[in-house]
Amino acid sequence: MITSQRVSMSCWSSEQLRHVITDRPLPDPVRTSVGAIIAARLRAAQAYPPPDAPRQRKQRT
Repeated sequence: MITSQRVSMSCWSSEQLRHVITDRPLPDPVRTSVGAIIAARLRAAQAYPPPDAPRQRKQRT
């Protein structure tokens, strides 16, 4: 029996997802749809937990 497993991207921030999708240029030449390229990038990102959000340093007073 084959079951599909869905991993939620809900713990990723919109900024992190934007980085995953747009950080690399599209291949040249594009041999598939842009949607397929974005989907592959999102699937690859699902294999790892989201990176930690940058921590703000406390300023000394």
